[in-house]
Amino acid sequence: MGMSMTKRPSKRKTVIVGMTGRCDSTIAAYLLKKQGYQVIGVTLLFGPLAKPNGGDGPLLLDGKHFLGAYHIPDPMKVKKICEQLEIPFYAVNAQDQYQEKVGDFAVAAKIGGKWFEPKLHTTELIFSILLEKGIKLNADYVATGHFAKIIRNQTSRDFHVYVSNDLEHDQSHLLSLLKKEQMERILLPLSEMRSEEVMKVGKLLGIKFGDEDITHHLMTDPKMKEYVEDYAAPSLRPEGEVVTYPQDNTIMEHKGIHQFYLGQKKIGLVGTSKALEKGIIIAKMYSEINQVLVCDEQSLHFTEVHIERFYLDANFDVTGPVECFVRLPNRKETMTGTLYFKTLNRAIFEFTEEQDGILFPGSFVYFYNKAGVGGRLIGGGEVRCTGEWKYERFWSLPPVAPEEDDEENKPAFDPLRLKF
Repeated sequence: MGMSMTKRPSKRKTVIVGMTGRCDSTIAAYLLKKQGYQVIGVTLLFGPLAKPNGGDGPLLLDGKHFLGAYHIPDPMKVKKICEQLEIPFYAVNAQDQYQEKVGDFAVAAKIGGKWFEPKLHTTELIFSILLEKGIKLNADYVATGHFAKIIRNQTSRDFHVYVSNDLEHDQSHLLSLLKKEQMERILLPLSEMRSEEVMKVGKLLGIKFGDEDITHHLMTDPKMKEYVEDYAAPSLRPEGEVVTYPQDNTIMEHKGIHQFYLGQKKIGLVGTSKALEKGIIIAKMYSEINQVLVCDEQSLHFTEVHIERFYLDANFDVTGPVECFVRLPNRKETMTGTLYFKTLNRAIFEFTEEQDGILFPGSFVYFYNKAGVGGRLIGGGEVRCTGEWKYERFWSLPPVAPEEDDEENKPAFDPLRLKF
């Protein structure tokens, strides 16, 4: 049975804990051991391994040649922590799985002028690999240090993801792609704790944790340009123009839209030492015509977000609109509005109040039945576009390309079509 707060098992059960070397996962393993579980530490390695300075020392992740959403540079440090906790340690090379499930899609999104959520998809991959490893090791459960809750409804017997007790560090949205049958075997021992409480336990243990941030902002990393060029043929990244909106003035040429990212604010002018004026951002990329669109950030606003690849709790009533709360990318607070269900796995969310800025195509939004602690994750989906209803029609701001204008009939963007 899946649970958010672990209980002392009546019989000694085995649990695999995804270990990162940082405080959260270490305390998760420590608490589970204290509660009577037989704990096994497992570290997933998503990048190529190398010897330091070409010598005979311990294997390290070769960060120079790897861009990943989560980066554990030295698995031997994680092994040492497991030794201090007196639990077995395994390192799993998941480089191929990461490239297939995350890396290829990130490259395809960059080429297609879209956004991609590496952390969301990497989290899905982490649980999938841990559960698979758990079967081989005859483990009953897997666990991580995520701040989120998984609770079973005693009436329907279904599992649901809920907001943790720590709103500041809540990670419930990262679990939105988990399947019900996976949730049954997942333990989240930090779900009722706050981050500062976890840190206090860590200090009492006297264990030296990894100081570096293992998370990585893949889509905004300047080195992503080289990563794309290593994997994509030149024909998939043609030259084009950077154009202002709404003036439609060409300000420079570029050598591929993969050199930029949506939301970028510092944009150097080719052939000069100058940059675009303050407040100008990249708001849209048209891969079909290799055009990068820049505009004044303060001019952007929206009242609706159109969603594709929409998924919803299986038992949720979709016979009519639903008032709910939405969590937007890079925002911790939730917004209120109305969710309208459409066909072909699409939906529209209408905000109660106008929102400033823009949500980029390919980013994810997450829906909850209520705000704050105890809110249940009811669904989510990929942003298609944002805009407002005006003059009896929907207007995207900035506008979609002419070939995208048929909102209902155009097939959803599929990174697979750009994989090579």
